[in-house]
Amino acid sequence: MKDLRRRPREAQTAPPPNDEPVDRLDPQSAMSPTEPSAGSTLARSMARLKPRERDLLWLAYAQGSSHKEIAQVLGLKAASIKLLLFRARRRLAAFFARADDDC
Repeated sequence: MKDLRRRPREAQTAPPPNDEPVDRLDPQSAMSPTEPSAGSTLARSMARLKPRERDLLWLAYAQGSSHKEIAQVLGLKAASIKLLLFRARRRLAAFFARADDDC
C-alpha cells in the first residue's frame, strides 16, 4: 500500500488557520455494521479527548496531513506536532481501553 502522506500536495493544501474547529470525527462514520460497539467505543473515546487532540489525530490519520500542514492549520510549531500526536494517541488508547473494559 502506498503511503499517502508522502505524495505531492498540489491539489491538497492546508487551509489557513482560523477560529473555526477542524472537521470532527462523525460518530456515525466510525461505526462499523459488523461491530457497532467498536465504533461506539471509538466515538466515545474521541469525544473525551481535548479538541486540539481530536484535531491533531483527525488531521494526521483521517486526512493524512503532514506535521508541517498540521502545524499551519492549528497554529502550532511543526517541531511540537510529533510529541503532541504521541500524547493524543496515548490518551485515546487509554480511554479506548477503559471503555472496552466497561463493556
